[in-house]
Amino acid sequence: MNPHLFKNILNSVQSHAYQTYMSLDKLANVLDYILYESNNKFVSPKEELNFALSLIEINKIKVNPLF
Repeated sequence: MNPHLFKNILNSVQSHAYQTYMSLDKLANVLDYILYESNNKFVSPKEELNFALSLIEINKIKVNPLF
């Protein structure tokens, strides 16, 4: 195997691992919001916006699973 090709494969795997980590972080944010903030009568606009942005990022993965 060509070492250059092997290095490219490693870089690709590392990139996907990072993107998976970031996706799981967004999903954890959504779960936290649902579990802890949705019971509150009022939610700050910042919390609501962060929730919406996390959902958008998660849905981007559904549209393009290879990021």
